[in-house]
Amino acid sequence: MTKDRYEIIYIILIFSVAIIIRCHQITLPWIEADIGTDGSIVGNAARNFLRYSLFETKFGVVTNSGPVVDGNFTYAIDHPYFLFTLIISIFFRVFGVHEWSARLVPILFSMGNLIMIYIIANKLWDKRTAFFSMLFMAFMPMTAFFSSRDVWPYSMGIFLSMLVIWFYISWIRQYRLKYYYGAIISYAISLLSLWDVYFLGPILFIYHILNRGKKVKLVILFPMLNFLVFILILVHTYFLTSSIEQLWNIFLYRTGVNKDISLFQFFTLESYRSIKYFTITLCLLSIIGIWNEVRNHRNKNLRGKLLLFLFFWGAPFALLFREGAMHQIAWISSLSPFFALSGALGLVFLQDSVLPKITYEHFGKRFFWSLSIIALVGCIFLAFHRSGEPDIGRYSWFYFKIYMVYIALTTGLLLFTWRMSKYSLQKILHQVHPVALLLLFLFLVQSLFVVYTLHQERGWRLDYTIAKSINKNTQFEDAVIISISLCYYYYPYYADRYVVQNIRTKADYLKVLKNENRPFKYYLTTNWELMKKKYVGKDKISESTIRWLSTKGIRNKPCELDEYMSNNFVGKVVDSWIIYDLSKGKTSY
Repeated sequence: MTKDRYEIIYIILIFSVAIIIRCHQITLPWIEADIGTDGSIVGNAARNFLRYSLFETKFGVVTNSGPVVDGNFTYAIDHPYFLFTLIISIFFRVFGVHEWSARLVPILFSMGNLIMIYIIANKLWDKRTAFFSMLFMAFMPMTAFFSSRDVWPYSMGIFLSMLVIWFYISWIRQYRLKYYYGAIISYAISLLSLWDVYFLGPILFIYHILNRGKKVKLVILFPMLNFLVFILILVHTYFLTSSIEQLWNIFLYRTGVNKDISLFQFFTLESYRSIKYFTITLCLLSIIGIWNEVRNHRNKNLRGKLLLFLFFWGAPFALLFREGAMHQIAWISSLSPFFALSGALGLVFLQDSVLPKITYEHFGKRFFWSLSIIALVGCIFLAFHRSGEPDIGRYSWFYFKIYMVYIALTTGLLLFTWRMSKYSLQKILHQVHPVALLLLFLFLVQSLFVVYTLHQERGWRLDYTIAKSINKNTQFEDAVIISISLCYYYYPYYADRYVVQNIRTKADYLKVLKNENRPFKYYLTTNWELMKKKYVGKDKISESTIRWLSTKGIRNKPCELDEYMSNNFVGKVVDSWIIYDLSKGKTSY
């Protein structure tokens, strides 16, 4: 079998495993806290595109649930995800409204990212670097999990950005206008996908100037597009809401200007997240890769500067919007191409320049066997180490010691090697050094374990169950009042009704009936006993559960509103709920 055929087999294998990982639990409901929140928002907005025409919605992302009265749409304006939502609505129209059909969109863009990173790395370096870049991009937790489970335009923005970079590289090599137009069009579209992309144009312009490229006047159009598209978004926001004050307030909140968030706190948290979601093995390889490229190519070759370009494109968004980034893990996902490419270069450098110089004969046999076993056991232990995020207010020496031990053990592992066989081992490994192979294995172990633990995390089950109960026991046109507090982002997708929630007093109930310009068909409430029978069974509800349920408004004793409803309307118990039909007369429950 030829070498090219081996490469094709390896690429197909990476693609196949990457798809399997991304499609794991693809039908899972949106019950994963912040990740589920994103899916609920986008899924509900995409479904509204099927109900209302683009002209009815004024090309806005509509977040209403249930029937809309008098065209009073509510719009989501905090992210430019109109294009992403529109694509998902197309998938809904083709495959039906399902969680899996929504997740297909980021999965497909994520697989496209593997292709793009391979093409760019192969264009500037070689096939081996391209292969390693694709492997890292396929299996790092930041892309293997968040690009499939989090239905948000991260993978779409990265794909379009890398498409811009590929067109730009092709253009500066030949200065053919078709590549320039391709870069401009791709960049204009990418600006409609993700805020992170807005840093790409200015960084690309600076990159072009520093490299003394030709046709500087043409490159000015990239940062100019930032201004033009952003003005277009502001005008559209004003057209939808008659104000841009809400967008400005969102900007202030996410920058954290009103909060005391130090750079030290921010970098401590994001460093930990980078080590966890890009893996510490890849982080160490990235440091080696960018150091070697910048050191060797700082004068003439542009490749080392491209790595810096990728870093300074991916990092500023999270740095500027520190408050938002500290609550959203995936806001550093734009660094994925940087880590994948620089990590591949670091691995290639180690295997070509460092590891061959360290041979088995240089040191004692017992010393190296002992050192390598300790290093391997330590690395695997740390790969399986599970813990929460460190205290961002104060640096944790516990994590610092773990990192130092890990670096020491990994260094020991790098020092140990075998004498490579000239025959069978050489044919099997195909120019991959044994220690490099161990590092790849360590990266995969860390990545898959992190992805596995992320798949086990859950949240908002109660909100999901309650919303499904509302959907099951009411009609689309029914307006509903509920006594408890649900996560605002979840019930619009699953309940799909006009819902007024958190009504706990008779005065609040009467106020809703007076102020709302629509008739309400049902009032839903519940209590601890009904919830215990449904979800806890014969076990007693713990104090922590009682406290949590009480924050939702679930009571242990009837209140004035409960007595009023039971004395005036028909009620029945369904799925741990007491449902009162507001259209029927006075009767006792």
